[in-house]
Amino acid sequence: MNKLKLIKALVFFMTFLLFSGIIYFGVLIHQRFSSVKNGNAEISLNQPQGSYIADFHPDADNLYILIKGGNTADRIIRVNTKNQKLNTQIKIY
Repeated sequence: MNKLKLIKALVFFMTFLLFSGIIYFGVLIHQRFSSVKNGNAEISLNQPQGSYIADFHPDADNLYILIKGGNTADRIIRVNTKNQKLNTQIKIY
């Protein structure tokens, strides 16, 4: 009789683990697709007032932006489009 109770407890525990894993996996997939679905992102370029985007060039996982004005030298900013972070700022003299 004790062996049967042990087997029932193991089956219950394994079923709980299975359903917990399925729910966790579902939440993980939902988070990945919901973040990719919204392609509109706001990134602050932290440029001085009077600056403007003169040109841009997308390339694989990066976006290169040429910025002019703002009483500073022209500069190129590289933005990683996957993690949406500024990677490099190159000043052109």
